[in-house]
Amino acid sequence: GVLSSLLYNFYINDLLLQLQKSGIGTTIGEIFVGSPVVADDVALTASPTNELQTLINTATNYSHCERYQFQPSKCEVTNLGHPDPTPVMFYIDNEPLSSADSISHVGLCHSNSSPTNNNIVTSKISQLHKTVYSLLGTGLHGWNGVGPKVALTIYKQYVLPRVLYGLNAVHLSKQQIKSLEDAHRRVVRQVQCLPERTAVAAVYLLAGILPFEGHLNLAQLGLFNNILHSDNSLLLDLTERQLAMKSFRSKSWFTNINLLCIKYDLPAISNLFLDKPGKGPLKVTIKRAVNKYWTMKLQADCADKSSLLFLNITGLNTYSCHTVWDTVAPNQHDVRRACTKAQLLTDTYVLQKHKAKFSVGKDVQESSTCTLCWTEEEDRLHFIIDCPALHQARAANLPIIAELVSCALSPTAWHRLSKDKITLLSIVLDHTSIPELKALHRDQHNQLEKQTRLLCYQLHVHRTQLINTLHGKGRAVARARK
Repeated sequence: GVLSSLLYNFYINDLLLQLQKSGIGTTIGEIFVGSPVVADDVALTASPTNELQTLINTATNYSHCERYQFQPSKCEVTNLGHPDPTPVMFYIDNEPLSSADSISHVGLCHSNSSPTNNNIVTSKISQLHKTVYSLLGTGLHGWNGVGPKVALTIYKQYVLPRVLYGLNAVHLSKQQIKSLEDAHRRVVRQVQCLPERTAVAAVYLLAGILPFEGHLNLAQLGLFNNILHSDNSLLLDLTERQLAMKSFRSKSWFTNINLLCIKYDLPAISNLFLDKPGKGPLKVTIKRAVNKYWTMKLQADCADKSSLLFLNITGLNTYSCHTVWDTVAPNQHDVRRACTKAQLLTDTYVLQKHKAKFSVGKDVQESSTCTLCWTEEEDRLHFIIDCPALHQARAANLPIIAELVSCALSPTAWHRLSKDKITLLSIVLDHTSIPELKALHRDQHNQLEKQTRLLCYQLHVHRTQLINTLHGKGRAVARARK
């Protein structure tokens, strides 16, 4: 049951007190930390190693008194420091314990061959991939799956907690966090069907999700909140000792928490100890501070990107997804339409302008001119508003969009807004960037988003059909000449 791990800790509390009073085992200063326990997973640590057998004997004697047994086959020994020149054997009831190069505790894999936590990062990235792959059957993928909003919710609620479990208690380097960040961003991007060249800030803000560093910092501050309000005197003594002894240059976990408090403009740890806020209110304060920091940082990054010119940056945040995903119906057709519009919104939908840019320096130089009408450069404005070859798709949807805008604002609103092509393009790509359209009711927002999404997708389908037809004719002419 839910209380089983807590009840087990109560059951073996006498054993933990015996180990603490033994005078041997790992200590930090004068504080005993030689028997960390999580649920029914007990670890014994000692340096020098000859003390470990004494701790094992103490635990074995206690189990005999309480009439239960430790299973040697389920116990392992590993050396996380410098290897001993002469290996030492350890025993439980005269049965030898197996030696291992790595050992798992609190969901983390500790190895004597990688003391810098690289193996922990590698195993967590592998766990992320495996968990995502296990959820493919539920629709956690792009075009043919459930809507990105649902997929991202599954990812945040099920995948991320498994990856973050245990990481909030270790100190990671910037390079290790970057490796985890890359794996996290790849999943978030692929769920939204966005290509690799999509601006990083747009990937997170469209999804309404924090970067991995933000999730990790949130978990670390949450763990400190638990320690702060814990009744465990050892944890509180250890916290006070580390804060008093360690400088800001140290790699202590508590030093890192102090730096995070400065980073997110939270009260200093010393002030939190003196004037303890409630656990719930502090949790809310931490969450708001982390979301505010990363929202402002990502919005600033978006402002520097010309590809995100038509994205309403001020309406984006790291805790709710953009309108382009928020209004998607749970069917494959609507998901495809939304993915197409998201690519146009982030300027990653491949047009002739992009082909010409990508072909610079290559043997064959692509032209940026539209291959459907050959009148001007094919960019988003030309593709969505101007190209005469796509007039049919435009004529079928723009009148409906005009009616929605006129009904929501005033009969003359559409005529006034559509005079400027840039404003018209903004309405199609992200109508929330138009101040007058921000005040629409939710139903009106949804209807307008649905219709502009349909327009973008029909333009995409019509353009693809025309290009395929032109290429087909070109191949037919080439065969005739041969």
